[in-house]
Amino acid sequence: MQLQEFIQLYANKMNDIEKDFVEQVFYPYGGENALDYLRVQTPFEDSQAKKRRLDFTIETEKYKYVIEIDGYTYHADGAARVSPDYFDDLLIKQNDLILNGWKLLRLSYNQIRNEPILCIDTIRRAFKSDPMINPIFAGKDQLEPTFPQQVALSSVEFNRKKGKKKGIVVLPTGIGKTYFSAFDAMHFNGRTLFIVHRDTILKQAYESFEDVWKGVSKGYFNAETKDTTSDLIFASKDTLYRDGNLEMFAPDAFDYIIIDEAHHSSAQTYKKIIEYFEPKFMLGMTATPERQDRANILELFDYNLFHEMNQRDAIESGYLTGFKYYGLKDDIDYTKIKHNGRRYDLADLGRKLNIEKRNQAVFDKFKELCPDAKSLGFCVTIKHAEDMAKYFKEQGISAQAIHSDTQILSPAQREAYIQDFRDNQIQILFTVDVFNEGADFPDVEALLFLRPTESKTIFTQQLGRGLRLSPYKEHVIVLDFIGNFKKADRIKDYLKSGGYSNQQTKGGTGNKNRFGEKGFLDYPLGCEVHFDESVEEMLESLAEKDKEITKDDLVDNYYDVKEKIERKPSQKDINNSNISKYRLSLYTRYFGSWTKFLEFIGEATKASYHYPQGTHLGHIFYAIKSIGDKELDIRLELDTVYPVEGIGLTTYGRKSRYLLWACMELDLILDDREPGANNERYQTLTPKGKVLYDILNKYVTDTDFYDFKETKAEVSWSMNHNEKYFNNLIKSLPDNDRQRLARIFLEMDAVNHLLRFLFHIKQNEQVLNRKADIYNEYFDTPFIRQYFEVNGIKQKSEEGAERRLPFLLNVLEALKLVEFVNQSTIKIIKLPMINSLFSNSLENQEKNKIAAEKYYVEGTMPSPDIVAELKTLFGKDFLTPNYFIIELDDLVRTW
Repeated sequence: MQLQEFIQLYANKMNDIEKDFVEQVFYPYGGENALDYLRVQTPFEDSQAKKRRLDFTIETEKYKYVIEIDGYTYHADGAARVSPDYFDDLLIKQNDLILNGWKLLRLSYNQIRNEPILCIDTIRRAFKSDPMINPIFAGKDQLEPTFPQQVALSSVEFNRKKGKKKGIVVLPTGIGKTYFSAFDAMHFNGRTLFIVHRDTILKQAYESFEDVWKGVSKGYFNAETKDTTSDLIFASKDTLYRDGNLEMFAPDAFDYIIIDEAHHSSAQTYKKIIEYFEPKFMLGMTATPERQDRANILELFDYNLFHEMNQRDAIESGYLTGFKYYGLKDDIDYTKIKHNGRRYDLADLGRKLNIEKRNQAVFDKFKELCPDAKSLGFCVTIKHAEDMAKYFKEQGISAQAIHSDTQILSPAQREAYIQDFRDNQIQILFTVDVFNEGADFPDVEALLFLRPTESKTIFTQQLGRGLRLSPYKEHVIVLDFIGNFKKADRIKDYLKSGGYSNQQTKGGTGNKNRFGEKGFLDYPLGCEVHFDESVEEMLESLAEKDKEITKDDLVDNYYDVKEKIERKPSQKDINNSNISKYRLSLYTRYFGSWTKFLEFIGEATKASYHYPQGTHLGHIFYAIKSIGDKELDIRLELDTVYPVEGIGLTTYGRKSRYLLWACMELDLILDDREPGANNERYQTLTPKGKVLYDILNKYVTDTDFYDFKETKAEVSWSMNHNEKYFNNLIKSLPDNDRQRLARIFLEMDAVNHLLRFLFHIKQNEQVLNRKADIYNEYFDTPFIRQYFEVNGIKQKSEEGAERRLPFLLNVLEALKLVEFVNQSTIKIIKLPMINSLFSNSLENQEKNKIAAEKYYVEGTMPSPDIVAELKTLFGKDFLTPNYFIIELDDLVRTW
């Protein structure tokens, strides 16, 4: 059903917020197909024989859903607020619905109005397993990119247009990396080489491309077939690497090369292949960017990380299914197994784990927790896999082992077992390494981890085997047998799936499965985690005991910090452990973002304040001087900024607001966005404002410094002096006072963003055209678009860029970081030593900055991991003589 048809059909049954739900949440998620199932104001009689109406209902072949919208007013007549009786009545209704088999979703008025994306994520999780509603399954006659794939495609295209010829994309297992690459290759439309790490993945990749890119000639290059003429070739890296095979292709034979599972690309075999070919574009794909031996794969891709989405985000957004994880006791004493300091000896590990007592324990837990589930079991050795399959078969379970030993299992038999597994003729496959990567079994319902997990990479890969969406699959069950092996204490961090593994304090939705203290961990939404009591005790002895944190704790901490610093705390303040108990990531975890937290407590900043427009430094100086002197002319008087009711805002009054918003964003005047603020707050300087006020009084001597020109306008905003004149004031200041002003300006988000754009996006480009290189690209930069989306800023026009960015460029020119070659060209002359430029991780910023400084001052090369991170940010020429910066600005640094 079409949207307008639906709205007209139910117009008399829906109020405004219900219409908003349909238009802004349900339809954007499910489209016309989902509207066919949506019903409005469905009658329902509860167990007390009370007749009710349900806001929205959906009934499909297997499931029944109710969507209730809770607002400031309630459906019961006369219920202005929730009384105890009314609350009890709501519980009766809710319980009856659940007991009668309905899946109940409750959304609030606020969520629909202010956070529709959050609501979409919620219903996407609710409908993830329903093939009649989920658009991934329903009504797809023609394959199209999913939203995560669309975002990745956009990021790759953005970087390609910037001239980058190679880069990495990180997408979690189950999102469809191969389909994503097929869409991009089809868009690029050149001769393509797709290289895989394992030969077993070739056929699957071929079939995925065939679904997307039809009509182009395709072929294999592997041990059996060596196609050198097709337009799209799928190659095994082991075959391609062998002597003489590379030379069957000219170095420029392919326009586009895709490296699957690129975390292997730092291996010598891949290096030889990558260095041989000269394509127009090369893409590396992985779900697990950390390589266990820490080899630097980014170097091979010029340190270009185009896009990254982690497993946790995909689960919480409903693009992957959730998991039910069981941490089960393993009675093996791992202290008696050989360990070389990095990993266990496989032969010794296999002997100690592959015993009948343990195999029986594994089978017993399988029968208890997932007896009918289609399953994969990850084993230590080939013999372990063979023996596990034999044991399960002896117990009446259809099982086989899949591995690489062709003397035991021929390639043809292995393919037959895999096909039987797909056709549900085999219930469980036991494997050794083969299915860690690339295998696609969406309907797998259970995973058995039968070996100690020694790295996050392996854990994430194996978990990912079960997270793909499939019709009627609600979750995947994970049976993990945990003993006293090394790194066992990291399992809880691994389960957070790329979330917040470094936090010492935790909170969230996981179930510790223990009596007494509520110790919830921040596992992904929609997931359950259960540990045997003995396992929990063992893990607690290895790690700091978890502590529950509530939203109230975070709110109280915010106001404690505010009281200490006597102003509205910034994100940086919250991350300052000297004044704040909790880090910013906890606020993001509990509230979704810092902005959403501020909205929750009523202290949110209006979006348009973040990027001032139509303002220059002269205006800032004038405002601070006027407010400090308490002499406000018509431009800044109260009636101009806040006209009395019934009188509209004048044109010059609007410019006054833009100016004051800039001063608020710089924290120079009291912010009238504070809760309960009166309109006169802007007339008071903050401590930072007093610093600027004192500097102006000390150094300004020109009598017409703050004067405006006389023009035909009712009130002129054109000052007697141009922007360069005011910039020169800051440039002429003694170093200590220039540093005091640098502290103020560089703590502004927008200034930080521009520095990141110049150094991280433009990288090794020193001379830039304002319009072509900055204005035309700035607001299309992914991290800027993300910031604007989070803060509700809309900026689509080049003209808008030309209004907002000159102020920021003038700040950088005044601080001697750039120079204006002419009206259209700027030149970067110094690298500011501020922490935020040197890592996207707070924990790494200071050490990376110091390491970079040592290189450029002393010539000392940083450690390989720091080099990789810095080159990813600044470009491959950073920390080499080819990088354009020859001077560091020691005054402009983080203090």
